[in-house]
Amino acid sequence: MKTRFPRFNEPRAMADVRRLLARTASILLLASLGCPAAGVPGASAQTPEFSNEVVVPGITAGLTMAFTPDGRMLVGELTEKIWVIPPGGSAPLAKPFLAMDGSLLQGEQGLMDILLDPNFATNHWYYVFYTKTNPTGNHNRVSRFTASGDTTLAGSEFLLWEDPVSANLEHHGGALFFGPGGKLFITVGEQFYAEDAQLLNTYRGKLLRINPDGTIPTDNPFYDGAGPNHDEIWAYGLRNPVRASYDPVSGRIYIGDVGGNDSNTAKEEINVGVAGANYGWPLCEGVCGTPGLTD
Repeated sequence: MKTRFPRFNEPRAMADVRRLLARTASILLLASLGCPAAGVPGASAQTPEFSNEVVVPGITAGLTMAFTPDGRMLVGELTEKIWVIPPGGSAPLAKPFLAMDGSLLQGEQGLMDILLDPNFATNHWYYVFYTKTNPTGNHNRVSRFTASGDTTLAGSEFLLWEDPVSANLEHHGGALFFGPGGKLFITVGEQFYAEDAQLLNTYRGKLLRINPDGTIPTDNPFYDGAGPNHDEIWAYGLRNPVRASYDPVSGRIYIGDVGGNDSNTAKEEINVGVAGANYGWPLCEGVCGTPGLTD
């Protein structure tokens, strides 16, 4: 029988994570535009090198953004809409770039990240982590879409990965990035089932690695073919890795993981991605000093 770790106060946790997501989105938006976010250490309205201005008002659920090669800004909302802001524009175009059915979304389910294909200028592909709604259960998935001008080609969705387990209300992770060798990486939160982060037969609490066509690299560290492991897993022991990225200059992968709800032990982490690493959740946070766990 699988042991369940104690569950935290979910209403309070949901509010905490919502505040974090909202603040993260606003900081990322301002930072990408060269602007300081209010309250960020070191940022000051009196600093002449920076100006703080609202560039695009009216974005109510903005969570992620990407820039096309021609300078258009794509803003993804948790409510599963993606908007296009033309270069230098101050408002989205009237028609969404992509709009999906979010009528059955619950809690923090929704669109988590947008990623353009490295060859977007020629193949027009982009990738989305979102929660697919269904009357029988909502499931987190990653799909590839094909852009057509300022919209998305109807019927172009190509499913790359989907969690067979219904999505819980919270802790979805949902970051996308291309890493070494052109592999597509996906972060998945533990969805408040903390012990699942330590299990290799569930996607929860993991960093996944797949080929851009959805197939699985056989050199993934836990690949066992017909065995019990989920072969896409590249690293594990994560709580809610809402953001992650690859720095091609240093060759490092960075994973931002949200700390726990116990103020006595909680640590906000930025982890260096290593194949096969176990980042410790829920056994410990921060510096563990435990053999087999990555601090």
